[in-house]
Amino acid sequence: TPANQSVVNSRQPQISARFQDEQGIDLNSFNLLINNQNVTNQAQISRQGFSYTPARPLPLNRPVSVRVQIADINGNTSFAEWSFTIVAATPTPAGARQDSPATPTPMPVPPATPTPVPVPPATPTPVPVPPATPTPVPVPPATPTPVPVPPATPTPVPESPATPTPAGARQDSPAAPPATPTPGEAGQDSPPQEPTPAPPILPDGLQAAPTPTPQ
Repeated sequence: TPANQSVVNSRQPQISARFQDEQGIDLNSFNLLINNQNVTNQAQISRQGFSYTPARPLPLNRPVSVRVQIADINGNTSFAEWSFTIVAATPTPAGARQDSPATPTPMPVPPATPTPVPVPPATPTPVPVPPATPTPVPVPPATPTPVPVPPATPTPVPESPATPTPAGARQDSPAAPPATPTPGEAGQDSPPQEPTPAPPILPDGLQAAPTPTPQ
């Protein structure tokens, strides 16, 4: 302190810094310069840091430079430099009303960056596959196998024995059927006709006697 590039009102501000080293600090290596003047012997030093208050007021309205040098027990040296400015404080007139403390201006808060939420990959919905419809195969019509038909065997018809005709006998014509009477005129009856007898069968050379016909 004071912080680098800061502005203070005190002309004799406390100047300090802290040390930090794991190996250990070599106090004999400490060196302090204020505006390039060595004031090491006027500073209070310890293994944790140092502090220094100027014995005389420092100049106003111009940067005050601070340079610190320190080393650890292994001889590793480090440097630090910074500056600050002293300005005169404005006196407050007697009876003047003291202003209320300044209201800090809220700093804009950057919008929170949303953390992307991993989106699980979409699971595809299985689409049902309709069963394949078999294509009907045309069946050729069956060809009938011809069955051999055996030839018909004719049934023998027994023949009746022929009746021999005697030699020299004359074959007669068949007997004539009896005459059918024909009805006469109405109210008259026809006399019945007697059948004519068939001539007798005689040997060749003979004639039958005539049969008398009734008148």
